[in-house]
Amino acid sequence: MNQNMIVIGAGFAGLCASIQAAEKGYQVALVSPMPSERAQSVMAAGGMNAVLNTKGENDTFEDHIADTVRSALGIASEKAISKMVHSAPGIVDRLIKEGVLFTRMADGNLDLRRFGGQKKARTAFSSSGTGKQIITGLNQVVRKYEVQGKIVRYSNHTYMRIVEDANGVVVGCVIRDNLEGKFLVLNGESVIIATGGFNGIMGNTTGSVNNTGAVTANLFFNGVEMANLEFVQYHPTTVYVSGKRLLVSEAARSEGGRLFSIRNGERWYFMEEWFPGVGALVSRDQCSKSIYRALKMLPEGEKHVYLDMTFFDEKVFKTKLAETRSDCLKYLKLDPMKDVIPVYPGIHYFMGGIKVDSEHRTSKKGLYAAGECACQYHGANRLGGNSVLGALYGGLEAAETAMQDNHTIYSRDELKVFNKKALSRLDRNLKMVVGKPKQYSIPATQMALQKIMNECLGIERNATTLLEGIRRMDELYDERIKDNYDQTSSYFKNLQVKERWVLSKAILLCALGRKESRGSHMREDYPEQNDEAFAKMTLAKLKDNNISIQFVDVE
Repeated sequence: MNQNMIVIGAGFAGLCASIQAAEKGYQVALVSPMPSERAQSVMAAGGMNAVLNTKGENDTFEDHIADTVRSALGIASEKAISKMVHSAPGIVDRLIKEGVLFTRMADGNLDLRRFGGQKKARTAFSSSGTGKQIITGLNQVVRKYEVQGKIVRYSNHTYMRIVEDANGVVVGCVIRDNLEGKFLVLNGESVIIATGGFNGIMGNTTGSVNNTGAVTANLFFNGVEMANLEFVQYHPTTVYVSGKRLLVSEAARSEGGRLFSIRNGERWYFMEEWFPGVGALVSRDQCSKSIYRALKMLPEGEKHVYLDMTFFDEKVFKTKLAETRSDCLKYLKLDPMKDVIPVYPGIHYFMGGIKVDSEHRTSKKGLYAAGECACQYHGANRLGGNSVLGALYGGLEAAETAMQDNHTIYSRDELKVFNKKALSRLDRNLKMVVGKPKQYSIPATQMALQKIMNECLGIERNATTLLEGIRRMDELYDERIKDNYDQTSSYFKNLQVKERWVLSKAILLCALGRKESRGSHMREDYPEQNDEAFAKMTLAKLKDNNISIQFVDVE
């Protein structure tokens, strides 16, 4: 067993990639700052899409592909989507064999939900928490391979930078032991990034506050291409709780939950008026836009609409919405069996990220990406239930591609040269931030950056707000990032703040460049979809400290 693979991230995508490689005889290093039980994947509530047809609706692969392609609005690879969709039933079977408990109907078949933007019920779920169930099942398999020595976990370790050979091919990475503060170099024929969405760039999202976006930002800063960064999904039903957004799962609307606002003293079921027969189960971008539109039509001061589940049978909460009710009781002090829930769209998912091809290769040879950190499958808007599928399938596919690609095998002495160069560069970069004359707080600067992003990259954008955001971003750099050293923060956090700033500015530039409205990207000044000019992916590159934005054809 002399072939090595490094996986950064221990959620759905990272665990699947590690298992797939270990099964094929690879030695896998699985790196994460926290155990898998703390990964954002645990928070997946709604379920996983797969054509299982247990509801007798004659669901087909073609239906699932069509729903996904339609939601992506022309900027996701139909070839990649097709491969993912056809793999989904097999992944469900595999998960069941690995001990994952999905909710079943009285006849023993898997129960399925109908999620927004889909014409058939195809979302398998677990009433006790889909994310928790899947992580638990995958973890058991990983532990088996740990015992066999095929997977070595590096928990409490943080990715720092990639290691490249003389030709820029990735041959490993530098990680940091968070307990001892020491740097460690790992070498492998391939590195797979599976670090989730860049919630830390935006702040105040439904995602884990531990998903800082630091890895994605570091890769972009070091030349890895990004795509579709402007497509940020706002989930229709979230509630603000202590610095983040609490997600009220789409499962609530799948079971018949109704959205309404108060107009002239009466309930106004605006979704049912605007979308007869479908109501709140339109795609997420349509639902969020509709809430935004409805509030603009009401007297100023209305900050939310309401989600009504009070008419549900108690059995629904026990068998299908137990986690949703528990969250509402715990964090909102509201019981959805008795109380309507005040909701407003909140940042939930990043369709864009590291640019990968249909086999999950990035722009750097030897480097792969999967899950929410990568740009694949979802285009302009993600279907509910496709994120879990995309992460699981993406991890498997990235590992398969990495194992099939031809990689140069270096001797230990040759690797030492590349490792020394990477460590030297990291050490030099860390030393460069020390002793600078300014002393602004890194956490305060990060919050200022998040404030700019939230205020300028809302559900609806326009050139004025985006240009103002870019101006404020440049001002923030000059005042608080350039020549700044926060002695109360670690060296590497001082280094990371500039990298996150660069990625944040790239997001705003992508949004400014796409002069149309498509999916989750809604431009007030360009309200129409312009297929002639923009039925393309947005490509962001950083070279010589300059960010370039191009529009390229979908593969």
